[in-house]
Amino acid sequence: MGRDVCGTVQGNSGKSGEVMALLNWGAGGYAELVALPESLCVPKPGNLSAVEAAAVPLAAMTAWQGLFDHGQLQKGQRVLIHAGSGGVGHFGVQLAATRGSTVISTASKDNLDFVKSLGAETVIDYQSQRFEEVVSEVDVVFDLVGGETRERSWKVLRRGGILVSTLGQPSETEAAKHGVRAKGYMTEPNGAQLAEIGRLLEAGKVRPVVTKTFRLAEAASAQRYLEQQHPRGKVVLEI
Repeated sequence: MGRDVCGTVQGNSGKSGEVMALLNWGAGGYAELVALPESLCVPKPGNLSAVEAAAVPLAAMTAWQGLFDHGQLQKGQRVLIHAGSGGVGHFGVQLAATRGSTVISTASKDNLDFVKSLGAETVIDYQSQRFEEVVSEVDVVFDLVGGETRERSWKVLRRGGILVSTLGQPSETEAAKHGVRAKGYMTEPNGAQLAEIGRLLEAGKVRPVVTKTFRLAEAASAQRYLEQQHPRGKVVLEI
């Protein structure tokens, strides 16, 4: 299990020192050592700890690819990001704001100020408000929740907008009914994109939030914590 890592290079490689990487499928980051192509490794940003850097690759690249590769989000456009306080969501809010987009997000009451601090212009308490009664005419919906939240999202898109989801392919029938597009995707390793994210981190324009760390031997407890608590940002295993 596990796809994102930060560690020190060992063995024969042109790269040395501390690097971070998103592993290919099946490699498994819950380990003391991983083997991976040099092209996927990028230098750990100097202003981040190893724990912070380990929180970056999968979540940040999922946000990057969803918003920019698939959603084609541009400066001046409006985006609704569901679950803006979570692992992918908290990077999504920051990356979209850095791009110059107007960010609207849903979050729980306890996380409203946190998500605003990341760059969201409007944060909707999904426990007390129906987002579709607050927001409309967005260019991109970034769905990190699925279920009825996704189904309620079609109506907030402008015609020609797009719903991008990490949770399978959204209904093409529903998309056509609302005059919008739909895209489900899986994150793919990309060293060049991760390096670009690394530069934003180094410049202080984006920051990872790590809520809790566990030892590698406590991986099962870490998984249960994620399932039961739905924490802000990321949870990291330390070795």
